[in-house]
Amino acid sequence: MATLDEIAQEKQRISERIARLDAERTKLGDQLNELEIAERVLRRYGGKADTTEGRRGRPARTAPAAGRQRSARGGQQHLPARL
Repeated sequence: MATLDEIAQEKQRISERIARLDAERTKLGDQLNELEIAERVLRRYGGKADTTEGRRGRPARTAPAAGRQRSARGGQQHLPARL
């Protein structure tokens, strides 16, 4: 049968191992967070700058719509006044 001293030593050894594992888990969690951030950045900006693959939203207009004029102030459109 184990003595109290042996039990205390084993408990101390296990506590130290748990502390080391907890520190390693924290370190690995931080590394994982950094990798996830890098992955998001690469997904967003990693392609060629001149390609539009994977973009969402409206395509850019190549020419202004016919019948509409833009003013020099703020790009506002001149539309006929309503009565």
